[in-house]
Amino acid sequence: MGPNGSGKTTLLRILCGDLAADTGTVRFADPKPRIVVLRQQRTDISPDTLLRDAICPHGDVVDFQGRPMHITAWSRRFLFKDAQLLQTIGTLSGGERARAHIAAMMLEPADILVLDEPTNDLDIPTLEVLEEAVESFPGAVLLVTHDRTMLKRLAKTIAVIGAPDASVSVVASLDQALASLERAERSVQERDRAARTTAPAAQSSAADASSQRRRLNFKEQREFDGMEAAVEAAERAHALAEARVGEPGIAANHAKMAAACQALEVAQLAVTTLYARWQELESKRGG
Repeated sequence: MGPNGSGKTTLLRILCGDLAADTGTVRFADPKPRIVVLRQQRTDISPDTLLRDAICPHGDVVDFQGRPMHITAWSRRFLFKDAQLLQTIGTLSGGERARAHIAAMMLEPADILVLDEPTNDLDIPTLEVLEEAVESFPGAVLLVTHDRTMLKRLAKTIAVIGAPDASVSVVASLDQALASLERAERSVQERDRAARTTAPAAQSSAADASSQRRRLNFKEQREFDGMEAAVEAAERAHALAEARVGEPGIAANHAKMAAACQALEVAQLAVTTLYARWQELESKRGG
């Protein structure tokens, strides 16, 4: 878990060996574990590929965890109708394409599944299929998601990143993870608040301040004058969005939870952006 931009996807790429770490090393077992990745952008299957070829590339029978299964039984497991097997991937809906990717992914020999925001844009039936597929996987799973219902159901260990000091909290429950994430977000806000209050305290006199304000143009000065009110409004919106994520009725519904988490991310980004802009204007006034 962690806010947008904290490095969750980058961390996965480093762990998978797709990206070199700036510092430190990643050591793999010998032999190296087989890794299968379901990414945020599910574009691995050509839109011209028939569904049957995408989810059953070797004849009419799949080998799932050592058990043979006919293609129709396999496709029905992912909620496809038999007639859809002759459709191309490009003609399927977004949820159906996601289910096709999950079906294909689950057939790849793997010791580790890596899921990077797998619930983005998924409908409820597809979410349920994904959860069942992950639960049935016998190996290890690395999961990055904002879907707290999925985390609560599937996660046994949660790593929370994004703290200002770059520390990582490793916890065993969603409640502990949320508390750690809240502390990290509060630290970021306190750091930003301290940064934007330091510059005004350093002003030596009213005359200097007046001179420095002239460094802003008319539009920037108006923006600066209204910045404190804008930040307060953004922080109120963030608090409301955060409270909505914690509502029991929201947490029990995948679609509502996904929307609420997205709204929370947008609210957090708005606060962070405003603080950054405030500091930019302060620097220009003092420049």
